[in-house]
Amino acid sequence: MPFFDDGLVVDGKDFRVYRCDWGWCVKHGDVAARSRFLIDAFEEAAGSIRVDAAVLLRLVAMLERSLTAEHRRTGRTASTAVAVPALGE
Repeated sequence: MPFFDDGLVVDGKDFRVYRCDWGWCVKHGDVAARSRFLIDAFEEAAGSIRVDAAVLLRLVAMLERSLTAEHRRTGRTASTAVAVPALGE
């Protein structure tokens, strides 16, 4: 069961976005795509729709809403460690 469910309209096309423990599911019409990463699931479901800066900002806002939903569900803040590779790696 998803703990986050939201809608997104891009270029006049409706998308449903779900977040579950296993990752993301993006549905557009009969097309559904799953991935651990929202952008990958969106790009697969979107097909020829280009992910420009405006779409990316809307997806980031959706991530923020998802993190807020996860915090409400668990009472904990989601976090991860990020390592930036040194130049030349």
